[in-house]
Amino acid sequence: MGPIIVAICVFVGAFVLLSAPHLLRNLTVNRLMDAAWNVRPSERTRELLRALDQGDIEPLRSALSRAARSRDWDLRGYYVYAAGLGEHVELYARWVKREPGSSEAHLMRAEALARRGYDVRGSDTFDTVSARDAGTFATLTERARISYLEAARLDPDDPAPWAGLLLTGTSLGMPLSEAWELYAEAAERHPGNWVAAEAMLRATCRKWGGSHEVMFEFAREAAEGAPLGDPRNALIALAHFERWMYFAWFDDDRGAGARHCADPGVQAEVEAALMEAFGPAPLSAIGVARARLSAATWYGCSGAAGRGRELSRQGLEALHAIA
Repeated sequence: MGPIIVAICVFVGAFVLLSAPHLLRNLTVNRLMDAAWNVRPSERTRELLRALDQGDIEPLRSALSRAARSRDWDLRGYYVYAAGLGEHVELYARWVKREPGSSEAHLMRAEALARRGYDVRGSDTFDTVSARDAGTFATLTERARISYLEAARLDPDDPAPWAGLLLTGTSLGMPLSEAWELYAEAAERHPGNWVAAEAMLRATCRKWGGSHEVMFEFAREAAEGAPLGDPRNALIALAHFERWMYFAWFDDDRGAGARHCADPGVQAEVEAALMEAFGPAPLSAIGVARARLSAATWYGCSGAAGRGRELSRQGLEALHAIA
């Protein structure tokens, strides 16, 4: 083997060894993010989804109605998320046509339109999206916004349309002042609503036009006002995860991201917040379960992959026990 080949092999080997921890961490984070954002449904929920595939909305209608009657907005929000697939836009459009006064019909149509838009856009940064796909995404998301507004008008007590408006508005680049207004509407109806809280954190983070300072201010104020067992306490962990993500994926400074996660003050703040969120008496079983799935990403980026996987497993098991 010639000296040039040897030098190349040594260089590549050193690069792999130095990069391996970062590559492994990114892989772990990606898996935990996927578990949080693409929650694997329970058998009960899969039965509901199979009925939708056959054009039968009745199991979904019943599930949404039961959750609304019991004022379990987190459970209702989970069913909206699980069944709000882009492939069912036409099914929900027919539901709206049959029952124009049904808030559930408009809510599900809105969710499916938004998800179809996200499917078109993809998960990469917006500068990688073609002009055609960006236009389709904007059109679908605007249609979703109109349907969310109609759902909110038909059921003034439901926080879900406001959380949906917050998510879609952030995707369309709405001003942060409007995001605060939408979050206030959702929080007025359900102060501990996890979907709205997580969406507001997303709206405040720098990658969506906010700033690191505003993001941490929101997370800390929300946690400070949340009682023991409230999932909003877990926003602290998500904020630090978002900060790591910006270091690693936007600033391309993985070392700074690792140092942030290793900071003793950061670790102490996260651990204290998660103890408050995941106390022995959760205020919302579904909300805390979903918060566990999301907060697990923190352990992925901080190098405690085992704890992240365990927290994710706990969240999924708790969610499947209910829904």
